[in-house]
Order: sequence, then structure tokens, then C-alpha cells
Amino acid sequence: MSGDVKAARDWSRERLRALGWTETAPQTVDAVLLTVSELVTNAHVHAHSNAQLVLTWNFIGRSQDDITQAREDWMSGSRFGEVKGYDGARLDAPELPPVPLKPRGRVR
Repeated sequence: MSGDVKAARDWSRERLRALGWTETAPQTVDAVLLTVSELVTNAHVHAHSNAQLVLTWNFIGRSQDDITQAREDWMSGSRFGEVKGYDGARLDAPELPPVPLKPRGRVR
């Protein structure tokens, strides 16, 4: 499990670095990484299931279709609310990779 938590943190840290947040908002980065660690740990320890999650940018789903729909909803502004306290322009979600997303989870 610790490898999964580290992989999730590393993936998240790289995305935040690409957004420039490691330089401009290091406390926010720390909070996000802690949240990711807790989310992945809790999914493994407490869920007691073989469910797999797909995580990309700030979207979590059970399938490629869930992630694709979440991205479309974000870009259209139809499902997600505004980010309170953020004065900048709305961030576009990055393009999804041109390959199938691979669900990750604990194999029992």
C-alpha cells in the first residue's frame, strides 16, 4: 500500500509543479498532498473492497467514461462550482492522455 500512496503523492506533486503551485502556493501544495495521502490510504485501509479508482487532475471516477464526463462538465462549467477565494481566471483542465486511463487499486 505505501507504494500506492507514494505514487499518488508523486503524481499529484508533479501536476501541481506543472501549474506553478510549488513556487507560488507551497502551503496549498502541502495540504493537497496530505489530502491525497489520506484519500489513498483510506481507500486501501477502510474500504475493504477491490474497487479501483481513476484519478486525473482533480477528477476521480470509476472508469474512463467518468473521467471524460467530469472533464467535459468542468470545461463547460455545468457541474462544478466556483473556487471561492481564487481571484485568477478559471483554469482549463488538461487534455486527457491519448491512451486508456488505467484504474489503480488494491488487488485482493
